[in-house]
Amino acid sequence: MSDVERFVREYLSRRDPQGYYVILARKEGKDVLASISGIVVEEVGNIVIVRTRSRSVAEKVIRLLAKKSLLA
Repeated sequence: MSDVERFVREYLSRRDPQGYYVILARKEGKDVLASISGIVVEEVGNIVIVRTRSRSVAEKVIRLLAKKSLLA
């Protein structure tokens, strides 16, 4: 299994108590995420927290961030 597939499985296997998928990215990833709709982006220090309720959007975000090595 590739690293990207492992990240996708890991992040999509659980949700927070409000039902959101939570993805942690480096601060530089915020610019990459600007064009994606359906996500909530919060900046906390050097980490960006990406939250979405959609599984397909979460998978898209994970693959995009993993491809650019921006997952935290």
